[in-house]
Amino acid sequence: MRKMKNKQNEYKNRITDTNHITMTPFLSQKIKLLSLISIILVLYIHSGFHDYPNEIQGMPFNFKLQDFISGKIGRCAVPLFYAISGYLFFLNLNNKNILWAKIKKRIMTLVVPYIIAALFFPCFYIIVSLIPSTARFFNSESISTIFNLPVWNIFQSIFYDPLAFHLWFLRDLIIVALSPFLYYIKK
Repeated sequence: MRKMKNKQNEYKNRITDTNHITMTPFLSQKIKLLSLISIILVLYIHSGFHDYPNEIQGMPFNFKLQDFISGKIGRCAVPLFYAISGYLFFLNLNNKNILWAKIKKRIMTLVVPYIIAALFFPCFYIIVSLIPSTARFFNSESISTIFNLPVWNIFQSIFYDPLAFHLWFLRDLIIVALSPFLYYIKK
């Protein structure tokens, strides 16, 4: 009986102490399900069948349904990914050493790949434009004009508003990843 009381108290303490929440198999399955739903919604958003009236002529209900799913419901997918990422980051975060270890890991898994990818595209276009046989397939003039700008604007064009525009999600996730600093400033 005493053992059972201790287990109940331990469980109660685990629930009330947010620094020691553990990942249970049930919670892991819930997060995986939310991620799956979000992935499907992102795919639906990017599916590109919203060309009413040309593509689905005579089917206004179908268009309205597709627009509702991708244009309204689907817009919760990216914030949900951010929320899951933040939750998993703060899971079991109970001292500064763990915080700094997680931040270093985030730098290696988010910032370094972002920098490499953001630099790859302008370098690729410059190299391709220098090869006569491939230059005619690429419009490198738009990239060339960037290098006539002031240094800050070049930096901004490469990293903040990347030429590889599809990196916006990673850029914004890096910004969200700065939240631990706010967390410890608050404490």
